[in-house]
Amino acid sequence: MDPESPPPVAKPKDVTDWTPYGSCVAFKLADFIYRRNQMSAGDFNTLCKLWGATLLPHDDTPPFSNHSELCQTIDETPVGGVA
Repeated sequence: MDPESPPPVAKPKDVTDWTPYGSCVAFKLADFIYRRNQMSAGDFNTLCKLWGATLLPHDDTPPFSNHSELCQTIDETPVGGVA
């Protein structure tokens, strides 16, 4: 790389890319459950089971299957340039 060349410019993130979250709804749900509501693991697991039951007829699933998956996704969330 030529030392006189400008530094590379990072590509802007696609506004539809919510990685590691599956969607904007999953991101907002994680924020609500974990940070704003501070729901217990047991209550969140119950919520996921109930939510999942309502989605079965539509062959769909909730954004998270349980509290462990929620926490794993939160742990994988990069903050700024820091993982």
